[in-house]
Amino acid sequence: MKGTVLYEVKDNVALLTVDNPPVNPLSDGVRTGLYESLTKAEEDDSVLGVVLTGNGRAFIAGADISEFGGNVEGVSLNEVFQKLEHCSKPVVAAINGIALGGGLETALCCNYRIADNIDYLDGDLKSRFSSKICFDASSKLFLFIIFLSSGFKYFNGS
Repeated sequence: MKGTVLYEVKDNVALLTVDNPPVNPLSDGVRTGLYESLTKAEEDDSVLGVVLTGNGRAFIAGADISEFGGNVEGVSLNEVFQKLEHCSKPVVAAINGIALGGGLETALCCNYRIADNIDYLDGDLKSRFSSKICFDASSKLFLFIIFLSSGFKYFNGS
């Protein structure tokens, strides 16, 4: 399996760090790692919340193109999204760089999203508002973009 998710608990918060250089695609190891790490956090009574971030210059850069057309192993992306959306503890996406396609969808499945110095946030917004994505996700994306364009300046003191 390619990629992994690092898991550590600091001050009652589980920190999940996607580690699949160079841009953290959602490969089989990352999907499985996310699912297992979320399960571990839910089962740990000392964990009060979860923060999801990426290692290096990217949050999550979408699907792993090396898996296209092949047999996908491990946990499916839909299972990961369901686990994120229905996690019994609050999940915060700490978007630390590029968030493309499935990476942006991963962030939208979290309860909260924070970002700083975003290099690239899925530029194909038209596809995000298509019938492939439900109204709830579209409205989350819309509110997130408003936050990035105006509100974030207030919160970071700019």
